[in-house]
Amino acid sequence: MYTVNQKGGESMKKDLTIRDVARITGLRDKTLRQLAARGELVGAYRLGHKWLINRDQFEQHRGNGVDFTKKVEMNKTGTAPCH
Repeated sequence: MYTVNQKGGESMKKDLTIRDVARITGLRDKTLRQLAARGELVGAYRLGHKWLINRDQFEQHRGNGVDFTKKVEMNKTGTAPCH
């Protein structure tokens, strides 16, 4: 994703990996991959074999105090229930 900086030039804005989001949220990588695969992780998309999360959408949801998952209840171990 490219963004335009204040001086009018282009700068690279890197989206987040599953590992990045895991470090920020404290959730396990496996849990986040499961959420992404089910379409329950806001801003998640696949690039080849890798899951990425749109940084802007993630930061917007985190900054507003909104849960960045789409109404998924976590159990006590920090994993999403499997259906």
